Amino acid sequence: SADSNNNRRLSSLPIAKSLLQEALEYYETGNPDLAKKKALAAYLDGIEPMEAKLRANHPETISDIETQMIEVRKLIDAREPLAKLRTSIDKTNGTIERIEKMLLEKPTSGPLTFLMSAGIIVREGFEAVLIIIALLSVLRATNAAAAVRWVHGGWLAAIFVGLIAWFFSGWLMGMSGAQRETMEAITSLFAVLVLLYLGFWLHRKTEIEKWKTFIDDRIKSAIGKGSLLTLGMISFIAVFREAFETVLFLRAVWLEGGTEAAMLSGVAAAFMVVFALAFLLLKFSRRLPIRKLFGITSLMMIVLAIILTGKGLHALQETGILSISASPIPFRLDLIGFYPTLETLLSQALVLILCVSVWFYTRKVESSPLKSF
Repeated sequence: SADSNNNRRLSSLPIAKSLLQEALEYYETGNPDLAKKKALAAYLDGIEPMEAKLRANHPETISDIETQMIEVRKLIDAREPLAKLRTSIDKTNGTIERIEKMLLEKPTSGPLTFLMSAGIIVREGFEAVLIIIALLSVLRATNAAAAVRWVHGGWLAAIFVGLIAWFFSGWLMGMSGAQRETMEAITSLFAVLVLLYLGFWLHRKTEIEKWKTFIDDRIKSAIGKGSLLTLGMISFIAVFREAFETVLFLRAVWLEGGTEAAMLSGVAAAFMVVFALAFLLLKFSRRLPIRKLFGITSLMMIVLAIILTGKGLHALQETGILSISASPIPFRLDLIGFYPTLETLLSQALVLILCVSVWFYTRKVESSPLKSF
């Protein structure tokens, strides 16, 4: 019925308001530590379970409610006056009530379901496409056919796992907010390590002679099986990370009452767009000189590593594992992993400094007259 569907939509939002009220009461009675735990639970148990639905229906509200929830915890940490905390919680509750009203009034239709489903696939697949294209561009330019097959095998395996996850998506959505955020953080940060390794690896082989030597000595030999497996793992991780979130978002669209035909049509159309984009990027990369191609690919890997560093650490902040310190830059843009906290910005700056340092060091070694020794 319509009432039961509405109740299902709003299932966890009242929990958030209730826990915020408890946080205020504990703070008032002189127990800030328990107040902070309640404020964190308000996000993880009340808001985070709704994230997939909000991103599917009202993505602009995610930033607002996350920022306000973080502000409540920061006020508790700073032992600010009760009146200030009360004002912040009232503002947060107002946003929650606005979200409740928006979800209740949101009509679900075939065209809307199509657009939401397609938008989710295109948005989540963009980063994965860049990584896969970077791998394929370099390997095709050097005629490493064996390695290309491993890269294709990696992303195909990730999509297959994503399809399996769809059938278990009810269980996935039943995971606690902390578990989902922690999984996202671990996957993102592991991807950062892999991307940095690959970026430096490609940078060191910007000379075609070096790359061909590597292909002959490693990829085309039995010893190279480990390298091929690494390429397959990179491909798998890049797509699996996005597939996991996509399954949750699509399940949210499904629960909103969207028709099966509209959702499947949206997914199919989005895959066509993603594959067309991949084809065009791959075709363009073939026209680039091999040295320039390696340089662009390395830069792409490093940029993606910086983005995922921000996203991974932000997920840890949402679980309460990592502290939150306001940065003087209030700007936030989830798409590029940019958040207004010192922890995320300083970590991203460290990754950038590391990359620049390695780049200059490599250049210095390459130009050294002692290199041949």
